[in-house]
Amino acid sequence: MKFPFGSNPTLTSDSDSIRFVTFPPVEVVIPGTTGPATMSEFIKAQIPQVRDAVGKITSSGSARLGGFVLDMFCTHMIDVADEFGVPSYIFYTSTAAFLGFNFHVQFLLGNEGLDLIQFKNSGAELEIPSYANPVPAKVFPSFMFDKEVGVVGI
Repeated sequence: MKFPFGSNPTLTSDSDSIRFVTFPPVEVVIPGTTGPATMSEFIKAQIPQVRDAVGKITSSGSARLGGFVLDMFCTHMIDVADEFGVPSYIFYTSTAAFLGFNFHVQFLLGNEGLDLIQFKNSGAELEIPSYANPVPAKVFPSFMFDKEVGVVGI
């Protein structure tokens, strides 16, 4: 799939163990949304093409499907892997500390009812279990303070 915001041209040639399949563009327009919500809808729109391509490859007998390796933003593809009866593996490109940060913020939002907007432009520091020192709110990713986008990435 080609992302609407560009792609890396160095990742287009096949190797002995990886085969790249380029899908035709899919138009995804969702008025009034930005950021992760748009990315989520973009990934969902690719599901039929991915399902068809994997089906063709596996039915030809030219390759054995071992599983899906997915970026954390492509978790919608887990259902496609399930349809083919193979496992899914999530490739998380950030650090374990940031993953812990995301889990802790999710806990604060869901279990403690904390509204992160109160920390926007503040000097507050939060104790995050995966960090040795308190984390200043001013270094939080900006999407965490955007009510329109919400904390969808976590």
